[in-house]
Amino acid sequence: LDKYVVPHNLQFKGTTVGGLSSIDYNPQKNEYYCISDDRSNINPARFYTTNIVIKENKIDTVVFTDVQFLRTPSGDTFPDYHK
Repeated sequence: LDKYVVPHNLQFKGTTVGGLSSIDYNPQKNEYYCISDDRSNINPARFYTTNIVIKENKIDTVVFTDVQFLRTPSGDTFPDYHK
């Protein structure tokens, strides 16, 4: 549809939003999932749940509603990519 620029260093639930990719839609819940490209350098690896408002075939607004951390099989968050 278009691109949407998230404000630089946007904070949401104790995380820094940015570098989002792989947007997937869940029609049963009418919500989108956006994975963060951050490899646990700023915050643990994570994905965001969002509501995306489309107007005139363009992204009008993105509302972040939740954040979930990706976890290892043992239940821990992933370590910093550089460690």
